[in-house]
Amino acid sequence: MSVLVPVHNAERYLEQTLISVLAQTFADFELLVVDDLSTDESPTILRRFAATDSRVRVLRRSGGAPGLSHALNLGLGEARGTLIARLDADDIALPHRLARQVEWLSAHPDHAILGSFIEMMDQEGNPTGLHREPLGAAAVALHSMVGTPFAHPAVMMRRDFLDAHQLRYHEMPAQDYDLWARMLNCGAKGDNIPEALVRYRVHPSSDSNVRAAAHERVARSTALRQLAHYTAGTQKLGPWLEPRFQQVAHAVITGNALPARPGDGMEVQKLEDLLAVAEPRLGVSGTEIADLRGRIAEYGKVFRSGSQGLDRALNKAVSSLRPLMRREGNARSIPADAGAAPANEAAAFVRSVPVFINTRDRVACLRRLVEWLERAGHENITIIDNASTYPPLLAYLEATRHRVIRSPHNLGHTSLWKLPELHPVIMSEWFVYTDPDVIPSEEVPLDAVFRFRRLMQSYPHILKAGFGLRIDDLPDHYHLKNRVVSWESGLYGRQVEPDVFEADIDTTFALYRPGVPYCYGPALRTMGRYQARHLPWYTNSAVVDEEEAYYRAHALSAVTTWNVEGDAKELPAPGAGGVAARETFAGHVRQALKRRIKSLIAK
Repeated sequence: MSVLVPVHNAERYLEQTLISVLAQTFADFELLVVDDLSTDESPTILRRFAATDSRVRVLRRSGGAPGLSHALNLGLGEARGTLIARLDADDIALPHRLARQVEWLSAHPDHAILGSFIEMMDQEGNPTGLHREPLGAAAVALHSMVGTPFAHPAVMMRRDFLDAHQLRYHEMPAQDYDLWARMLNCGAKGDNIPEALVRYRVHPSSDSNVRAAAHERVARSTALRQLAHYTAGTQKLGPWLEPRFQQVAHAVITGNALPARPGDGMEVQKLEDLLAVAEPRLGVSGTEIADLRGRIAEYGKVFRSGSQGLDRALNKAVSSLRPLMRREGNARSIPADAGAAPANEAAAFVRSVPVFINTRDRVACLRRLVEWLERAGHENITIIDNASTYPPLLAYLEATRHRVIRSPHNLGHTSLWKLPELHPVIMSEWFVYTDPDVIPSEEVPLDAVFRFRRLMQSYPHILKAGFGLRIDDLPDHYHLKNRVVSWESGLYGRQVEPDVFEADIDTTFALYRPGVPYCYGPALRTMGRYQARHLPWYTNSAVVDEEEAYYRAHALSAVTTWNVEGDAKELPAPGAGGVAARETFAGHVRQALKRRIKSLIAK
């Protein structure tokens, strides 16, 4: 078993931490300490401990900038134990911590992560309270949708699970929450021991305080990813991302104290609704679900009873306002462009937002898209190339000043989410993802991507926003024109404000929230001045140029380009599966429809 402790300029508390580990009642372990480029007396302290106790092994990072995840990953690669216990260099492991966790994991071989409650203390070591964590695999999975379900320094995990799924820390704030989420999504079960096994120190120089805003941003992105995973993309997620819901859900699931407020009874109901939606994907038994449901009902009484009278008063007040609301018209969100944003804010966002273009064997459209992005002021452009072999494209990729990632394999339309080196970016930042053949129209304002962000800020449940596609000027020589017009027209049935519609988006040009996995929605499409052209719809189906011929000869067989000859691609009616149908063969679509009809008849 290995105890992994990263150290960066921790001389003030380091000796206390090391002593607490070496004094454990369970003695069969290595204490693996990774010195993350410390410049204080930490290296001297580590040398002294290593010289007096053979269980202490010290690694030192050799270069680069200090980074907690880099240090942790170095330790994971060098660890000799099958179990990895984490501890930070300013915390204290209580004497029986390792013994309790090793014993528990030995009795539960199906669990890959185990934490515990923690005793909070201030920078002087004075206790400030007990912090509880969720109990049971169902509660851990449910809590991962509102916040981290473990205290990082109290975790023990199985190394073989990490290795089997090629999981490591990403260099980012809240890297522990991100790792737990990915482990859970790979099938790991987790739990917490209901007693404090670690004393957790809170002080101004801790990473969670120094990077508090960044931690909050990444945590929200991770919660969003977990919601999308456990609800299978079938729900609008905004209500479950609201800060008050997350606070109440944390308190109800863990039993930590939280003063009740008006409306908290509804937050408990939302938690019960979330459990009902997520239940099929939690990977736990019905007995565990029933137990968790009972605990939520019991703990939820505090918030329901404490706010019941206030809730009734609020509902009465809202009811009295409804006649006024009807006279004024239907209530809706304030338009995202009501009140102009400062020009420098829009320009700064456009300049820095990561833009990822997924391409293979197409250069003409890619060149036009990059030219528009450059004209709009985008500077953070990355081209993901899927093992292209078309010589003109290869020459362009060699000459461009933008970043190019060359995959040795054709990763398909979801390549961005299959490249581990890009995960830290898309988990922590807003980002654009697009095919190369979607080109903004001539009249599109150059701040379009910032416009998408403002729309998403007005509609919190929306995961992505992008251009609607023009169908008013499709040429007659495009042989699928009528079917495309019919298909696209059916997507715009739910208008949320003028020229803005809630409608699915596949891999056409869109801005994504941080942490969003590949999905179709919920999404917004813009019309009016904010439209784009899908270039394959403008080709002459009877005339195939050199580039198109090369692309067709080398594309994956499952790729649909909307400009093949004849009637090879069949589309279902709008609403019968969204734009996902654009990625399937006609035969697959027919089989899916047959299965759906049979299931409906069976019901």
